[in-house]
Amino acid sequence: MSVLRPNDPIRFAVLALALLAGACADDAPATPSSTPSQGSPLVEHDFGVIPHGARPSAELIIPLPAELGPLSPVGFQRSCTCVAHEFFIEGRDGQLRPVSDDGRPDPGAVVRDGERLRLRLTVDTGQKEAADLAPTWTPAQVVLQGQGPRSTRHFVPLRFRFGIESPFELSPAAHLALNELPRPIRYEQSLRIDRRGRSVKLGQPEIVEAGAEGLLQRPSDVELKLADDGKTALLSVAVKPGDARPDGPLQCEVRIPTDLPDGYVLRIPVSGVVVGPIEVEAPRAFSFGRIDFTQPREMRLRVIDHDPSRAADFVALGLIGSDGQDLTPQFEVGFETVQGRPRERIVALRYLGRLRDTTSFRGELRLAKAADDAPLLSLPVIGFNK
Repeated sequence: MSVLRPNDPIRFAVLALALLAGACADDAPATPSSTPSQGSPLVEHDFGVIPHGARPSAELIIPLPAELGPLSPVGFQRSCTCVAHEFFIEGRDGQLRPVSDDGRPDPGAVVRDGERLRLRLTVDTGQKEAADLAPTWTPAQVVLQGQGPRSTRHFVPLRFRFGIESPFELSPAAHLALNELPRPIRYEQSLRIDRRGRSVKLGQPEIVEAGAEGLLQRPSDVELKLADDGKTALLSVAVKPGDARPDGPLQCEVRIPTDLPDGYVLRIPVSGVVVGPIEVEAPRAFSFGRIDFTQPREMRLRVIDHDPSRAADFVALGLIGSDGQDLTPQFEVGFETVQGRPRERIVALRYLGRLRDTTSFRGELRLAKAADDAPLLSLPVIGFNK
């Protein structure tokens, strides 16, 4: 992977937000522990429909009840993380001074007589997917703190509304969700980009992901191809997880430069989960629980071998206890095919009910592709005598 050190100073957290589908999530506002505000007027603002990629701002005057004395802003709670906020105190001379709202005491954050509290909201539509969004109201509240150790908090209700208009229509969706990406399969998925009747030039696409210390890097195991006839473009993304990529979530972003105003770049999130070549369904173990050791009992697990270079079948090499004892005579192992799913097998492990004078069994069932092969997969086995 080649590391990018661009002039674009995007940090890891910002990219992570951009890669999330929708990029909005509940902030889980804290439940007020003091008396609720009564009769506070609702503050609202309608941003209207915003072109995707724009970052409009609005300043709102927050009403402060005079009977509560001097107040300080200590928080802003909302459910949309693509909206940033800043507090300012407007002095008697009309000058604005920014104030922190991190909850720490700040003498400069107190709104005195004759001063006003302003809240600046900025909508970053670039954190949303490049798709149309109908205007929707979002509730929020400003948290104010009175002076003194026993002072209560005051909550001012607020709501804002905005919609988004994308310059493109992306189908089937504005987010390429690749789901599971098993090794060593090469997985490819396409997305159609419609210009909506406008003449827009698309540049060469690139793929980036967040690496160590927030640096952007170009993953070497993700390939892009853009076929464009000037009206509709087809973006193809192919992933074959490399050896250096660990199992787990994959989150990237395709960036396609355009000749739209303000240097608009079409950003398309790409997500998936890299899994190993052999996949075992949860709980990934034969956990018999507490059973009567004098009675037979059977458990079944689904196993998938994604590697097409080898046979999908398995053989059982044996069941070895955690103490090294051979438990194979106490069990029977069977394999079943799954109709319509040639790479899947059902492993049926049957305890024969023969163990005596023991309180438990623990071990692992070892599977291979052939009887003379080394173990390829070990499945834990555990049970307790009730």
